Amino acid sequence: MLSAALLSLGAAEVVVSPKVQSLSYQMQSTPDSLYKQLGLDEKSLILSTDTDTVSAQLQLDRLVAISDPGYVLVPGDTISVTYMERTGNAPVTLHITIPYGGEIRISSIATVETKGRTFQDVRAEIEALLTQYNRYSNPIVSIQSLGLFHVNINGEVTSSRSIRVNGNSFLSDVLYYGSATASSRLVTITGEDGSVRTYDPYLGMRKGDKENNPRLHPGDTITLHKRERAVTVSGAINDGGTYQLLEGENLSALINDYGAGLDPYASGCVIIQRSRGNGYYETISVPSSEDYTLQDGDVIYVEPVTDSLGSVSIEGALRSSSSNSMIQGDKSETYYYRFVEGETVYDMLSALSAYFIDSSNLSAAYLVRDGKTIMLDFNEILYNGAESGSMTLESSDRFYIPFNQMLVSVVGGVERPGVYGYVPGRSADYYINLAGGYSADSKGEKSVTITGKDGTELDFSSPLAPETVISVERDNLSTQLASTVAVIGIVTSVVGLIASIITISANVATWPNI
Repeated sequence: MLSAALLSLGAAEVVVSPKVQSLSYQMQSTPDSLYKQLGLDEKSLILSTDTDTVSAQLQLDRLVAISDPGYVLVPGDTISVTYMERTGNAPVTLHITIPYGGEIRISSIATVETKGRTFQDVRAEIEALLTQYNRYSNPIVSIQSLGLFHVNINGEVTSSRSIRVNGNSFLSDVLYYGSATASSRLVTITGEDGSVRTYDPYLGMRKGDKENNPRLHPGDTITLHKRERAVTVSGAINDGGTYQLLEGENLSALINDYGAGLDPYASGCVIIQRSRGNGYYETISVPSSEDYTLQDGDVIYVEPVTDSLGSVSIEGALRSSSSNSMIQGDKSETYYYRFVEGETVYDMLSALSAYFIDSSNLSAAYLVRDGKTIMLDFNEILYNGAESGSMTLESSDRFYIPFNQMLVSVVGGVERPGVYGYVPGRSADYYINLAGGYSADSKGEKSVTITGKDGTELDFSSPLAPETVISVERDNLSTQLASTVAVIGIVTSVVGLIASIITISANVATWPNI
């Protein structure tokens, strides 16, 4: 399933429709490895140290060699020859290993030359000789096992080495060792006799030219040469990747031959990023129709078309684009959705579904188009196929998703009565603690009343839903008693003060005159 691409556009984010697949491409700046350039899997089973793996691969190669008319026998291969020597006697079975010189002997009957010959030719000669020896011999010739031998690889490789292969190994099996600077267009193989053969691995692996992906032979030395020009292309092109160009090939060949042409959303503009050394790069913009001269290391990006795409905005209770955290109602997010002509509201919602959060009130969403407000139930569109989902998008449409009320109220006998943010799964005790706990004049837990959004009374230990009201009853008797005690205290203090004043006045009256 295709997913929408997320691109940055200033402060907001752009969600690109899955139908605009070319816009999901990113500029590829790292060249592919040689193996990947040639479309090969990174495997080299013949080098495995695991005995079972080697055995399984050799068995598979043996079966292929038996049926392949082009398989050439090599030293170390073992063939089996079964035939009837005399009528009525048990059959005779010979196991013959191909020697370095190539000549084998079929019992005392005849000798056969195998060097440089295919298995099919050798089999036909042996069967003919045995039939001539005894027309009732019914000969059967097969390959019992493949012999292993070594070839050398050097040049532009991770390290020069000797590689163990068999007669059913091809040039493509050893190119895994090519370095980042190795050519995918020029490899030479020097035979044991000193002959030099030249191959183009790109034609052999990517174009299926078997002549350029030969089997390896004992004593071969494979030399990987340094690349001439490797360029990387991505964007609105059918077959992006890293390609090595031949002399005279430039932008036109890269797009049309190597890249298999522009895709339907190509804009006709090509951006070339070219290194100027010391970490500096130059950006060049050219038409895709121009056969611009390319250099080694160029990174080419075929820009997708943008001016023919529509764009709508969607704002409100959406996942934050800056982090994975959920918005709890205090911040609105805005996204722009880029779409192709004919897309519907349902298409947009399907692409944006990952951005909805718990506080998204999808049932109360609405669209503003040409100054008019159109109410839309996104839940009905997404999950029940509401007809409004087939509405075609128009550029400049503005969609809004309001927030759900995600609050719990705590009133009465608590230290800090108020409204608190809703947290899923929490019970009344959690919100009472947020409110500072029970106040001195509360009646405690036994006096707590919990009322849901629909007016239903809830249990104290049950997880609460948004818009729940927690009411803690106050102890009115304690409140009145506290007030009475306070008044009595004040009266007592005043009486005491008056008595003190009277006493002081009486004492002053008895003082002698001075």
